[in-house]
Amino acid sequence: MTPESLKIRLTERLQKPIESLQKMESGCRFPSFVCRAGQSKFFVKASATPTNEFSFETTGLKQLQKHGASVPEVHTFDEHFLVLEYIQPETPKVEFWQNLAQQLAAIHQKSAPSFGFFENNSIGAAPQQNVASDRERQDWAAFFWNHRLHNKILQLEAQAETPLSGNELKHLQEACFALLGERQPTASALHGDLWNGNIICGPGQRPYLIDPAFYFGDRETDLAMTECFGGFPEDFYKSYHQALPPDPGYDQRKHLYNLYHMLNHQVIFGQQYESAVRNIVKLLIE
Repeated sequence: MTPESLKIRLTERLQKPIESLQKMESGCRFPSFVCRAGQSKFFVKASATPTNEFSFETTGLKQLQKHGASVPEVHTFDEHFLVLEYIQPETPKVEFWQNLAQQLAAIHQKSAPSFGFFENNSIGAAPQQNVASDRERQDWAAFFWNHRLHNKILQLEAQAETPLSGNELKHLQEACFALLGERQPTASALHGDLWNGNIICGPGQRPYLIDPAFYFGDRETDLAMTECFGGFPEDFYKSYHQALPPDPGYDQRKHLYNLYHMLNHQVIFGQQYESAVRNIVKLLIE
């Protein structure tokens, strides 16, 4: 889709003339733009080919907002573009990280009767499987093994990659059920892909969540993800744990939870993540 054709479609949807459409280097895998229309300013993602990911993102943002998160307002979307409220970023300070922790803890205290979600969606550029059987929706260990770890391993095998031997797979499954078998956490509302790239420090140090991979599950999965890729500042964890103290065994479970994200990165980016996957597997099964 050319910028000119995008302008025409945005004018039709927003019912106002587009004054400018400036391409951004946002880190988003879709071409992204800052759009000005009258007194309004929008953030736009566009795709030349039809995609259902803008629908998934819209649903995830609305679910997060429903459960207490600050998110950019969704103005309109279709299979070719997504138009969001533009959030003017600020440099994060201690106050921001404390606000983010308090917001996340409040979201995690909102729950559903069971694990998963009513639809499958995506995490980054890869599919995420949320729809589960009645048994799995009540059994966290079974859900996490079948719909997180094993599902990603099957995605890798479909790409002609074999991340684990049969023996390693067997031992990993045993480790998963050993760590989670007795744990029946609350099915908390989750961002699902919570790292530094998916948060914005907005005006007044207000935290905004973006690019969710929403589902209901163990709140520790979100917390574990924050420790990937450099982690969050200590002020965040101190504030979060004041609201929700850590459960015994988290330091072991977080490696299992982050294995999902490393497997997902291997699905998306290839063998550059194979060593990270193998290191976590070795830690879990030895």
